[in-house]
Amino acid sequence: MGQRLPELVRNYSKYSSLMDASKQTGSVDLSRITWIYPTTFLPLICEFVRDQSLDMKLPEDQKVRDYISTLIQRRPGQDCCATYLPYSTFPVDKKHFDPIMDHICNLAGEVDKTGNFRYILGELSDNVYQHSKFNFAAATAQKYPSKGFMEFCILDDGITIGGSLRDVGYEYDDTEAIDQALNGLSSKISIERGYGLGESIEYFINEQKGEVFIASGNGGLYMSGNEREPLKFILKEKYCGTLISARIELH
Repeated sequence: MGQRLPELVRNYSKYSSLMDASKQTGSVDLSRITWIYPTTFLPLICEFVRDQSLDMKLPEDQKVRDYISTLIQRRPGQDCCATYLPYSTFPVDKKHFDPIMDHICNLAGEVDKTGNFRYILGELSDNVYQHSKFNFAAATAQKYPSKGFMEFCILDDGITIGGSLRDVGYEYDDTEAIDQALNGLSSKISIERGYGLGESIEYFINEQKGEVFIASGNGGLYMSGNEREPLKFILKEKYCGTLISARIELH
């Protein structure tokens, strides 16, 4: 992935590059990092959760070290004035997901005044619970008032979007599977299934003037209001699950 790609994509690429380099050095080297966004932080931390034998070189920048430590150690709702959602794992039972939902909606502020933002987040979490067959899922978010946007990221270690569609007989590669899902294709048979992935992503792009990046299996896809067509990728390193990252404007 090149340097001229959207920053959201580059943030994911930074995570991928760090993990790729660790295969040669035996350590994930964060020593030179001076800033970290949710799209880099969340999949990176989840790698350590999944494989606690991984070695990490901490950032030399003390502020970044403290920030990462805070995101890991705090809990949703613990600090009502925080501009972030700390690293938060999905509970096994969806009815206990509300504290994570409440925290993200509080960060969004005026964005959620109609309740649509909360509803769409609920649909995205439903996708994880109903389709992914995950063992592990997590979320984080950060509001940047001076930059005028919020970035949030959710991920799971499930069967991927392509895997979910292949389970019900569709044969698409991972990149095309993401595209098909965004165009309304679903592995769920029920007619009354609420908003699909496509409608949810369109909400962030059209109503919230946002941008979205999805990595799932070997596929990647980026969408924003500035792109006439989605940017599609075959990922150099397979993502074992699905990651959805979004930026939305703050009102």
